[in-house]
Amino acid sequence: MLRAPRLQKFDPAGLKAVIVDEAHHAAAPSYRHILSHFNSSIKSPRAVKGAEDENDDSGVAPTTDYSVPIIGFSATFSRHDGLALGSVFDRIVYHRDFLEMIKDQWLYPYSDSGLIHTDVDYGIGYAMCGLLVSGRI
Repeated sequence: MLRAPRLQKFDPAGLKAVIVDEAHHAAAPSYRHILSHFNSSIKSPRAVKGAEDENDDSGVAPTTDYSVPIIGFSATFSRHDGLALGSVFDRIVYHRDFLEMIKDQWLYPYSDSGLIHTDVDYGIGYAMCGLLVSGRI
């Protein structure tokens, strides 16, 4: 979706809303670039930086005058990197604290008694883009 030819296939005029699941990711520069195509009030970081990202082959940020509503759902309303969700969303319309959800039995309190201890060696590596990256996990 970051590449201009692919993003241009989605005409904002034909949409009534854009739904973002795991909306805490929406403050990331890549998400803001995509969402700015559908809602011009969301500022693409590429408009400021001059579209220097290697994944963007257009050389420019999206230039639309659309105002498609962006609706996000997430169980996480904060980001550890400090990026503000307010750069994408105007307001939170519903929020329920996880402690309240535990009290009301929507969630189960965390306990480490259910953890299974094994002798598995996780030092062999991990898969990234289908390739095993040795020595990293």
